[in-house]
Amino acid sequence: MVQKIELTVALGDKKKNWQRECNLQVVKDEPCVVKMDDDEFEKKEFCGIDLFECLESLRLYLEERGYFLLCSGARIDVYPSGMSRDMSKGRLAYVTKIGMVASREDIVDIFAETDIENIGTVAQQKEYHEQWVNSIKNL
Repeated sequence: MVQKIELTVALGDKKKNWQRECNLQVVKDEPCVVKMDDDEFEKKEFCGIDLFECLESLRLYLEERGYFLLCSGARIDVYPSGMSRDMSKGRLAYVTKIGMVASREDIVDIFAETDIENIGTVAQQKEYHEQWVNSIKNL
């Protein structure tokens, strides 16, 4: 099943206010695929074991060109658990807070729109996730 999603792409320099819509197609089958079908960027497919991995590959592609995708999956404080990756094919993830265990109320759709102030690079997201994991080890 293919789902069409329209998300905002922003220029990496937050001081400049360049944003535009980008068309994506999401395929939740195996392998999972996120297709970017947009006039501004070349048409590309990003495949992975789940949708979060596909989104991560798309984000890296955009980061190399100086752009960010404004979706919850690009927030530094959002990351899927192993179970959410299995159950939702990586479509659902948790908003995490240092020193606090995530709960059902913290679950978000990785393709939900978010503000530019909430997003970061893939590397920043991985670093924050590691800090979060370490912060709850002894809870």
